[in-house]
Amino acid sequence: MIVLMSFVFYSFTVLVFCLCIRVRKLRLFYFHNPSVSIFCGVFFFIGLAPIIDFFFYNSRYDFLYPIVWFYCSVFFLGLSFGFILSSIYTPKHFSLSKAIPYGLSSFVYVFIYILGVVLLFFLYYRMPEIPIFSEDVHEARVKSLVGLGYNYKISLYCIYVGYLGVSLSLMRHSKILAFMLSLLTFLMIMPTANRIDSLFVIFVYGVVFVYFYEASGGGILRLYTISLIIGFVVLFVSAVVQYIRHYGIQGFAGADINDLIRFSLGGVYHRFWVQLENLSYMINNGVNIPLFKTFINDFLLAIPGSHVNQTSGVLLKQAAGVEFRGGGITPTFIGEGYAQFGYVGTVIYCLFLSSMIGFFSNFAVSFLYVKHNLFPFLFISSFFLYGISTSTLVAVFVHAVAPVFVVLTIFVFVRSFFSSLCVRV
Repeated sequence: MIVLMSFVFYSFTVLVFCLCIRVRKLRLFYFHNPSVSIFCGVFFFIGLAPIIDFFFYNSRYDFLYPIVWFYCSVFFLGLSFGFILSSIYTPKHFSLSKAIPYGLSSFVYVFIYILGVVLLFFLYYRMPEIPIFSEDVHEARVKSLVGLGYNYKISLYCIYVGYLGVSLSLMRHSKILAFMLSLLTFLMIMPTANRIDSLFVIFVYGVVFVYFYEASGGGILRLYTISLIIGFVVLFVSAVVQYIRHYGIQGFAGADINDLIRFSLGGVYHRFWVQLENLSYMINNGVNIPLFKTFINDFLLAIPGSHVNQTSGVLLKQAAGVEFRGGGITPTFIGEGYAQFGYVGTVIYCLFLSSMIGFFSNFAVSFLYVKHNLFPFLFISSFFLYGISTSTLVAVFVHAVAPVFVVLTIFVFVRSFFSSLCVRV
């Protein structure tokens, strides 16, 4: 009965948020809006986990269903409240034509993309070994980046922002060329063995394609069908990359097709379900750490010379007494809140966090897109905020949002430099 009531309440709050974005004439694939990005992250990676557990894992963590749906509901209510409040003061419409770079901006996005590629190959040069070719890919992908984090992040986000700017321009002339560029970019990033990082460019191509399809007047039903197909393709390829991470290139080359398909499908299920397992570690073991411990730890981790060398995911993994290869656990926003504030404090934490995100979302769109026409930066920084659903809060801003603003600074400097040259000529 409690499970049913929590699911009904959860469904109601999902509908409330969907109504909010519908009033603003947004859709659920408009990831340039932070509220939409975070909603999709929580909905798919957290809210969907009990359904996956029920159908594919024999209800192993059924005691967590009401907890997950209740906290997600609180989150969605806060997100809706903040979103509605900020909607009063910000523009409503999104125009794809304004997002397409032109003139000097197009050139600067090409420059940013090439800079990212150069920095990526410089990263490979500095690594002790290339992770994807290691015998133990899981360990290598973590160890090879020790001390090279910001080389990796800045190169990655230069590529992301540059790729999106270039692909927006290419998409007008040739969707095939834009896809070939995304495939080339995927292959360049894949040796890091971080599947989400490499697959993101394929995902961006898919989203931009859907944006263009909608702008050309494509039907709604076909639009969402295309979106779902692209989503499943990305997830399936992600699972294949996961197979390579487990068994290496040699194992993949000799894999039986049936084993590969089973592993790939299992990887899709596991991607959504693992958050539930990690949350169970936190609650079953009664993890309790000092207030704001993860916030402070992840902030100090980004400061050179702070002597902090472990992410909060690793600290929480150790506190829960969990052992496995690789990095830490993804505790989810629920797990991070529970570990520091307990059950009651997590309600306040979720409500405050989501309300602030909802409130500032539309202002971010208004400032970065409507006023300054910086759609690629808005899209990349907004999309990666979905990580708040699974990761620790400050880590998302340090490792996802902050690098985008470093790249934005480079962009502004380069554009100003070439603008001054053009004026002199």
